[in-house]
Amino acid sequence: MRYYFHVRGPDGFVEDLEGAEFASDELAAVEAQAAARELMAAKVAKGEVVDGGQFEITTENGKIIDTILFKSVVKID
Repeated sequence: MRYYFHVRGPDGFVEDLEGAEFASDELAAVEAQAAARELMAAKVAKGEVVDGGQFEITTENGKIIDTILFKSVVKID
């Protein structure tokens, strides 16, 4: 099934028009978490503010199956 990782944040909504194929909802969520870590790492490396963005994972039918908060993938002691 094709899944889309739309970005919602303080600056608005960015629609994922391409999507990617995954065998299950769970695998799509795992990939979204990895992608969120990469986005957060890039922001930190550039000295940018880490904001309250999130991925909205949707199916090809537009159903939201999960929401991944970017800050939820970063561990700070």
